[in-house]
Amino acid sequence: MGTLSSFNVTIYWEMNTMKKLVNIMLLTVALVIVSGQINQAEAADYYVGTYKDGNDAYLMTETIRHDNTVARAGIWYCTVKAVKGNNAFYIDYTFYADSEGWKYKNSQGFHAKVTYRTPIAQRILDYMVPNNR
Repeated sequence: MGTLSSFNVTIYWEMNTMKKLVNIMLLTVALVIVSGQINQAEAADYYVGTYKDGNDAYLMTETIRHDNTVARAGIWYCTVKAVKGNNAFYIDYTFYADSEGWKYKNSQGFHAKVTYRTPIAQRILDYMVPNNR
C-alpha cells in the first residue's frame, strides 16, 4: 500500500508540470503589463500641463534643486518628463529671477519670462516656489 503505481507517478508529474506552466504564463503576463507602463508618470511626478505638441508634462519632483548662493531668489533647477503614449523624453529647466521678474530656460533652447503665456513654466515655478508672485 505504501508504493505508488506508475500511473500515480505520471499524474503527479503532469500536475507539477502544469502548475509550473501556469506560473510561467502568469509571470509573463505580469511582466508585459509592467513593461508597458515604464514610460508612464511615476507616483512622485506632478502633472503641470500639456505641451502644444500633445505631450503631457510631469514635473519630476525628486529632481528639484535650489542654489541660493546666487542672487536674491537663487536659481531653481528641475526636470520635466514629457509623455505621449509609450514615448517619453526629458526636459531640464532652470528658473531665475531678475529685476523684470522670473524667467526660465530649458534644454530645448526655449527661454522666456514666466507669465500666463507660459502656463507649464508658471505651474512648475508655482510648485517649486509657492510664494513667487
